[in-house]
Amino acid sequence: SNSAATMRAAVFHDRANNLVLKDMPIPCPAPHQVLLKVAAAAVCHSDTLLLSDSFDDKRTYVFGHENVGYAFK
Repeated sequence: SNSAATMRAAVFHDRANNLVLKDMPIPCPAPHQVLLKVAAAAVCHSDTLLLSDSFDDKRTYVFGHENVGYAFK
C-alpha cells in the first residue's frame, strides 16, 4: 500500500525487461533542492533504450524523469 511516507515508482531491475511498480521512500531534498509531487511522468528515449536491451547496463533505474508536478510540502 502507498502510505504518506512512500511514493509509487516504476523501477527497472535487470536485463530481463523487468519493470516493476513498487513503493519507495519519499526522498528528503538537500539544501537548494525542491521536492515535487508528480502529477504526470513521461517515458523518455533513454527509458525506452534501456527496455529495448540496446546496450549492456545492469544498474537499477527509476523511470519517468520527465515530470510535471507541484511543490511538495
